[in-house]
Amino acid sequence: MLIQTLKPIFDDKNLTLKMIDFMRSLYRQIDDQIGQVQNTCQNCRRCCDFALSGLNLYLTNLEMAFFITQVNTVPDSVTEQCPWLDDQSGCTIRHARPIGCRTYFCKPPANYDQQTIYEDALRQVKSFLGKNELPYAYVEWLKALREYKNHL
Repeated sequence: MLIQTLKPIFDDKNLTLKMIDFMRSLYRQIDDQIGQVQNTCQNCRRCCDFALSGLNLYLTNLEMAFFITQVNTVPDSVTEQCPWLDDQSGCTIRHARPIGCRTYFCKPPANYDQQTIYEDALRQVKSFLGKNELPYAYVEWLKALREYKNHL
């Protein structure tokens, strides 16, 4: 299902470039919004180990399309932790990580409103997709990676 929603994005080179520009801008906006909160992250890497943390990370097809343009390979084995989690340095794909990774913090400050930032970003993604007459998909991260790997 996810792979089918990516095809129209990659079939049109101009649309692919437009998507990349849009996602870079959106991610910069999110990073600016959470700039102060990022300083609270202790880089415990717990949130990247989904079996340990109990978290389920989801992403849109637009995020997945951007991710594919930025990270050329998916590891052969996709387990219950993010494949780009390095036990020593943490996330090795910070520039391409999905919205959920950008906005979630294990120990956020009391005044941090993750849900509002996340939902605003999703509205912008849906708006981009709608304006470009593209389908919308929302898929669990590890499932999306497995589907993409199986499609290769």
